[in-house]
Amino acid sequence: MSKTRLVQIVLLIAGIAIAVNLYFKYRVAPDIAFPTLKLKTMDGAEVKISDYRGKVIFLNFWATWCGDCIREMPSIIKAQEQLKNDSIVFLFVSDETAEKVKAFDERKGYGLNYLLSAQTMHELEINAIPTTYLIGKDGKVKFTKVGRDEWDSPDMIGRIRGYCK
Repeated sequence: MSKTRLVQIVLLIAGIAIAVNLYFKYRVAPDIAFPTLKLKTMDGAEVKISDYRGKVIFLNFWATWCGDCIREMPSIIKAQEQLKNDSIVFLFVSDETAEKVKAFDERKGYGLNYLLSAQTMHELEINAIPTTYLIGKDGKVKFTKVGRDEWDSPDMIGRIRGYCK
Protein backbone atom coordinates (compact mmCIF):
# COMPACT_ATOMS: atom_id res chain seq x y z
CA MET A 1 0.00 0.00 0.00
CA SER A 2 1.38 3.39 -0.96
CA LYS A 3 1.99 6.16 1.56
CA THR A 4 -0.55 8.35 -0.20
CA ARG A 5 -3.23 5.68 0.11
CA LEU A 6 -2.40 5.15 3.81
CA VAL A 7 -2.63 8.90 4.50
CA GLN A 8 -6.02 9.00 2.72
CA ILE A 9 -7.33 6.15 4.87
CA VAL A 10 -6.09 7.75 8.10
CA LEU A 11 -7.65 11.10 7.14
CA LEU A 12 -10.93 9.39 6.26
CA ILE A 13 -11.06 7.61 9.62
CA ALA A 14 -10.17 10.83 11.46
CA GLY A 15 -12.89 12.71 9.56
CA ILE A 16 -15.48 10.09 10.41
CA ALA A 17 -14.47 10.17 14.08
CA ILE A 18 -14.77 13.96 14.19
CA ALA A 19 -18.16 13.86 12.44
CA VAL A 20 -19.53 11.27 14.87
CA ASN A 21 -18.25 13.29 17.84
CA LEU A 22 -19.87 16.49 16.56
CA TYR A 23 -23.13 14.70 15.80
CA PHE A 24 -23.44 13.39 19.34
CA LYS A 25 -22.31 16.67 20.87
CA TYR A 26 -24.93 18.70 19.04
CA ARG A 27 -27.80 16.25 18.50
CA VAL A 28 -28.08 14.43 21.81
CA ALA A 29 -29.72 16.15 24.76
CA PRO A 30 -27.40 16.30 27.77
CA ASP A 31 -28.23 14.79 31.13
CA ILE A 32 -29.25 17.72 33.28
CA ALA A 33 -29.46 17.62 37.05
CA PHE A 34 -32.94 19.15 37.08
CA PRO A 35 -33.00 19.68 40.87
CA THR A 36 -30.00 22.02 40.49
CA LEU A 37 -31.54 24.19 37.77
CA LYS A 38 -31.66 27.80 38.88
CA LEU A 39 -34.89 29.12 37.39
CA LYS A 40 -36.97 32.24 37.88
CA THR A 41 -40.31 33.39 36.59
CA MET A 42 -40.51 36.55 34.52
CA ASP A 43 -41.40 38.35 37.76
CA GLY A 44 -38.24 37.10 39.49
CA ALA A 45 -39.75 34.41 41.72
CA GLU A 46 -37.58 31.33 42.12
CA VAL A 47 -38.92 28.11 40.63
CA LYS A 48 -37.77 24.51 40.95
CA ILE A 49 -38.62 21.67 38.63
CA SER A 50 -39.72 19.75 41.74
CA ASP A 51 -42.50 22.36 42.17
CA TYR A 52 -44.24 20.56 39.30
CA ARG A 53 -43.85 17.02 40.63
CA GLY A 54 -46.93 14.93 39.93
CA LYS A 55 -47.37 16.52 36.51
CA VAL A 56 -45.74 15.77 33.20
CA ILE A 57 -43.35 18.59 32.34
CA PHE A 58 -42.72 19.73 28.79
CA LEU A 59 -39.43 21.61 29.27
CA ASN A 60 -38.24 23.52 26.23
CA PHE A 61 -34.86 25.29 26.16
CA TRP A 62 -34.96 28.08 23.58
CA ALA A 63 -33.77 31.59 22.70
CA THR A 64 -35.38 34.65 21.16
CA TRP A 65 -32.82 34.66 18.33
CA CYS A 66 -33.23 30.95 17.47
CA GLY A 67 -35.10 30.48 14.19
CA ASP A 68 -36.00 26.83 14.80
CA CYS A 69 -37.20 27.67 18.33
CA ILE A 70 -39.53 30.33 16.98
CA ARG A 71 -40.73 28.15 14.10
CA GLU A 72 -41.73 25.31 16.43
CA MET A 73 -43.60 27.50 18.95
CA PRO A 74 -46.92 27.54 17.03
CA SER A 75 -46.97 23.73 17.01
CA ILE A 76 -46.17 23.68 20.74
CA ILE A 77 -49.02 26.10 21.38
CA LYS A 78 -51.38 23.84 19.39
CA ALA A 79 -50.14 20.81 21.35
CA GLN A 80 -50.66 22.69 24.61
CA GLU A 81 -54.25 23.41 23.56
CA GLN A 82 -54.86 19.76 22.62
CA LEU A 83 -53.39 18.60 25.93
CA LYS A 84 -55.06 21.19 28.18
CA ASN A 85 -57.12 18.53 29.97
CA ASP A 86 -54.09 16.35 30.65
CA SER A 87 -51.83 16.73 33.67
CA ILE A 88 -49.03 18.52 31.83
CA VAL A 89 -47.25 21.82 32.27
CA PHE A 90 -45.38 23.57 29.45
CA LEU A 91 -42.27 25.50 30.48
CA PHE A 92 -40.01 27.54 28.20
CA VAL A 93 -36.51 28.19 29.55
CA SER A 94 -34.20 30.87 28.19
CA ASP A 95 -30.86 32.11 29.47
CA GLU A 96 -31.56 35.58 28.11
CA THR A 97 -32.68 38.60 30.10
CA ALA A 98 -36.28 39.11 31.18
CA GLU A 99 -36.36 42.24 29.02
CA LYS A 100 -35.45 40.30 25.87
CA VAL A 101 -38.00 37.58 26.56
CA LYS A 102 -40.72 40.15 27.39
CA ALA A 103 -39.98 42.07 24.18
CA PHE A 104 -40.16 38.80 22.23
CA ASP A 105 -43.50 37.89 23.79
CA GLU A 106 -44.90 41.36 23.16
CA ARG A 107 -44.01 40.98 19.46
CA LYS A 108 -45.34 37.43 19.13
CA GLY A 109 -48.16 37.50 21.69
CA TYR A 110 -47.71 33.85 22.69
CA GLY A 111 -48.19 34.35 26.45
CA LEU A 112 -46.27 31.19 27.30
CA ASN A 113 -44.96 30.08 30.68
CA TYR A 114 -41.46 31.54 30.30
CA LEU A 115 -38.73 30.83 32.83
CA LEU A 116 -35.29 32.39 33.02
CA SER A 117 -32.20 30.33 33.74
CA ALA A 118 -29.36 31.73 35.81
CA GLN A 119 -27.14 29.16 34.10
CA THR A 120 -26.23 29.64 30.46
CA MET A 121 -27.03 27.00 27.89
CA HIS A 122 -23.30 26.36 27.71
CA GLU A 123 -23.12 25.76 31.47
CA LEU A 124 -26.02 23.33 31.15
CA GLU A 125 -24.13 21.64 28.28
CA ILE A 126 -26.98 22.33 25.89
CA ASN A 127 -25.12 22.71 22.61
CA ALA A 128 -28.10 23.07 20.29
CA ILE A 129 -31.53 24.61 20.67
CA PRO A 130 -34.35 24.02 20.77
CA THR A 131 -33.80 21.15 23.18
CA THR A 132 -36.90 19.68 24.78
CA TYR A 133 -37.37 17.27 27.67
CA LEU A 134 -40.54 15.46 28.65
CA ILE A 135 -40.29 14.70 32.35
CA GLY A 136 -42.71 12.17 33.80
CA LYS A 137 -44.81 12.56 36.92
CA ASP A 138 -42.10 10.63 38.75
CA GLY A 139 -39.51 13.29 37.89
CA LYS A 140 -37.62 11.10 35.40
CA VAL A 141 -36.84 12.09 31.83
CA LYS A 142 -39.07 10.09 29.48
CA PHE A 143 -38.20 11.69 26.14
CA THR A 144 -35.73 14.19 24.73
CA LYS A 145 -35.58 16.00 21.43
CA VAL A 146 -32.83 18.22 20.07
CA GLY A 147 -34.05 20.39 17.24
CA ARG A 148 -37.43 21.48 15.98
CA ASP A 149 -40.40 19.15 15.86
CA GLU A 150 -44.09 19.18 14.98
CA TRP A 151 -45.36 18.85 18.54
CA ASP A 152 -49.01 18.91 17.50
CA SER A 153 -48.71 15.91 15.17
CA PRO A 154 -50.99 12.98 16.10
CA ASP A 155 -47.94 10.80 16.79
CA MET A 156 -46.37 13.32 19.16
CA ILE A 157 -49.67 14.09 20.94
CA GLY A 158 -50.16 10.35 21.47
CA ARG A 159 -46.63 9.98 22.79
CA ILE A 160 -47.04 12.88 25.23
CA ARG A 161 -50.45 11.60 26.39
CA GLY A 162 -48.85 8.22 27.05
CA TYR A 163 -46.56 9.88 29.60
CA CYS A 164 -49.53 11.55 31.31
CA LYS A 165 -51.01 8.22 32.45
